[in-house]
Amino acid sequence: MGDRHKNDKKIGKTFNRFFNKEPKDAILENFDASSQLHVEHILAIKPNSVLDVGMGAGGILLALQKQGVPNLSGVDLSPNAVQLTKKRFEKFGTLENTSLIEGNFLDMEYNNFDAISFHHILNLYPDYKSLITKAIELNPKVMAISMPQNLFKNRIKACFLSILVKILSFDFPFRLIHNHRPEDVVQLFTATGYTQSFKQLFKKNLTMIFIKSD
Repeated sequence: MGDRHKNDKKIGKTFNRFFNKEPKDAILENFDASSQLHVEHILAIKPNSVLDVGMGAGGILLALQKQGVPNLSGVDLSPNAVQLTKKRFEKFGTLENTSLIEGNFLDMEYNNFDAISFHHILNLYPDYKSLITKAIELNPKVMAISMPQNLFKNRIKACFLSILVKILSFDFPFRLIHNHRPEDVVQLFTATGYTQSFKQLFKKNLTMIFIKSD
């Protein structure tokens, strides 16, 4: 546990560099295709509560709030990501009924959610099964997942990036990409009462939607 917490702090500090910017509005039409799919499929169930794990700058959450979702939660390892998200909500939405927390999702205590989003987070975390298992315990009706396809060229890219980081001594204290197999993610969901209702392949990535079976 201690080692994981130390690594979490290193990851959060590393990603801080990506969130030193001015807050901007969340305009769905300007989102990448996978983020749009997360928002659209979550809205389809008319949720009362949504959790975004690894929320980054909070774009998905803010877009959902602007579409009327009343209760929103987000968690991220980066302190700067949390602060930027709060500024976005203060400027373009409201922080009322919104929980934005710095930390590891595995350490959080939450009540149930109608929907949970993992947007390109599983591939940054070695133990993706723990993340999904904890999310399933929160009994969401919908789970939105975007992640890289487990393509040979993606595995080569991951190896190349890891070597490059070591050679150039970049301050990345963790492996950049974990090539988890999407079929293993599907199997984990189907074994726990979820059905894959949607799958969209992109050039290198894919988005999957899982619905809790009745």
